[in-house]
Amino acid sequence: MAAFREIHYLVPRIHSFADRRYDHILAALDRKFLGDVEGFCVSMANPLLIDVLHLCYCFYFASILIPGAVLYFRGELERTREYSGVILAGLYLSYLGYFAVPAVGPHRMTAPPVELDGWVLGTPLRAAVVALEWEMPDAFPSGHTLLSLLALIMSWRLHRRCFWILLAPASGCIAATVVLRYHYVVDLAGSLALLPAAVWAGLALHRRRRESVIAAATQNR
Repeated sequence: MAAFREIHYLVPRIHSFADRRYDHILAALDRKFLGDVEGFCVSMANPLLIDVLHLCYCFYFASILIPGAVLYFRGELERTREYSGVILAGLYLSYLGYFAVPAVGPHRMTAPPVELDGWVLGTPLRAAVVALEWEMPDAFPSGHTLLSLLALIMSWRLHRRCFWILLAPASGCIAATVVLRYHYVVDLAGSLALLPAAVWAGLALHRRRRESVIAAATQNR
């Protein structure tokens, strides 16, 4: 979280995003390839569904912690490190995206339609998200999408029960990023493009660390 907060201060030192130039570019790409995305989302809106999607969006924070916590408390420390390495690789790759393409997301460009307020939970949860994230250029790529997918992939690899527990809320979180207008569709495409690199980098770093530990232990014998 501390590293994420630093983005708020560091990105403007590299290039300003006050003119929302990158948001206009991303929104134009959505319109070019997909048409009126917001209109489509509004046409699908159902108050109960919108509330559920808000819950899924906020559950993101728990979803990336649950597999690591389960593995740790089961005493599977090597698998915990493997999982953590991939998650951290995904986080830092997404942060690089925020520096390269500083966009704030459609929810900060215009007020989301009232149809996306939901029934009971939508309005307070959206207000909480906006307040907690500050004005952050964290739209491209969608970190919620990238990390949700990484949590699912690594859960499938390391602990199948966690995968099945996370599948529905993580899928809902990915859908919520666009339906609730936190992200452009092209942000999700950016996350999919980074996904193989995050898995490869995280596993490579984990293997390198493990080999270093083994080598050090062998020398000390």
